[in-house]
Amino acid sequence: KAKGEYLKNGILSIGSPNILGVRGLGPLLAIIVEGGKHAVFANKLIEKGVLALTAGKNAVRLLPPLTISREEMDEALTIMKEVF
Repeated sequence: KAKGEYLKNGILSIGSPNILGVRGLGPLLAIIVEGGKHAVFANKLIEKGVLALTAGKNAVRLLPPLTISREEMDEALTIMKEVF
């Protein structure tokens, strides 16, 4: 639960107008973006080394392992700042 809160707060702190919200439980999160743009963002994240999927019409799904470290989350958040 703590890792999920850390990751969710980190995503929200990016402050990008492209991020409309974050939902999910624990580290299994969905970043809500404008409809139709989720595939573009997911592909950019994958190109930079962050495992991401699309979900529904407007969500980028993150499915990190439960053993993810804070350093790995920070690295992913840095990449997300570049992408979003």
